[in-house]
Amino acid sequence: MKIKCSLAPSSIDAAIKQLEDYSKDLERKAQELCERLANYGFQVIFTNLSQHIYSGETISNLQVQEINPNKYVILDGSVALFLLEFGSGVKAVGHPLAGEMNMGPGTYPEQTHALDPNGWWFETNDPNLAVYTSKKTGKSYGHSYGSSPQMPFYNGAKDLRKEIFNIAREVFENH
Repeated sequence: MKIKCSLAPSSIDAAIKQLEDYSKDLERKAQELCERLANYGFQVIFTNLSQHIYSGETISNLQVQEINPNKYVILDGSVALFLLEFGSGVKAVGHPLAGEMNMGPGTYPEQTHALDPNGWWFETNDPNLAVYTSKKTGKSYGHSYGSSPQMPFYNGAKDLRKEIFNIAREVFENH
């Protein structure tokens, strides 16, 4: 922004008014930028989570909901997002920040089979996960070697970093 003025009181008053207007506009644009970045980041993460959740490959108690004007990731179990972001079991390899954040195979508290090359069995009522039903007890069981990290937040942050300047340019140049 360029402001020209002379030493005349009316010119100085006009320059002050222009600066005040610019300041208000700058605050509005900064707020808009924050909202646009938050909405973009949410949409990227929502999409990443939704694709994995609805594929039937993950924990069924993880839900993503958009409730205007707020957006939420809802977890019924504290382990769900950890497993989705960093993976589990012997398949939990490949997250670039796992070592730095002390995450990955064998790092979740109270796990017992994370590094077992034979995987583990778990009781389930989900017919999509059940691979064996005991004739004696009628209980169904699933088997897992773990899951690969899906990294919805890591990948979401990467996407946001790629778009941040484009979004900022749209906000500050087009208004």
